[in-house]
Amino acid sequence: MKLYAPEAVANAILFAAAHPKRDMFVGFQAKFGAFVGNVAPRFMDKFMELTMFRT
Repeated sequence: MKLYAPEAVANAILFAAAHPKRDMFVGFQAKFGAFVGNVAPRFMDKFMELTMFRT
């Protein structure tokens, strides 16, 4: 899991407050994950099952 600088997150929050939209991604990793999830959802589900912590 990637950690982002507090400034990047704060800027994203301020932008989202001024420009409401349904989804917002901060950083390449989030954008890429969303893209792959849209193109190959079953693959992304399996990938997440194998690589993420169990909750």
